[in-house]
Amino acid sequence: MHSFVDIARYNGHPAMQQYQAIVQQIERGDPMHPQEVQEVVDALLEGGFHHQAQMLAGMKVNWDRG
Repeated sequence: MHSFVDIARYNGHPAMQQYQAIVQQIERGDPMHPQEVQEVVDALLEGGFHHQAQMLAGMKVNWDRG
């Protein structure tokens, strides 16, 4: 179990901020380019957030930029 300090640190990490923002966009159905998602996945992996990277990679995304 994570402490409040751990959770605050995770939420303040730039990769987690990117993750939270892109998940909101995906949930709204905003169209996006695969590279946008890949960049956040890469940042999460570099930050050690493997679970979030896996969750993001598995999300149903609206790839239609039209």
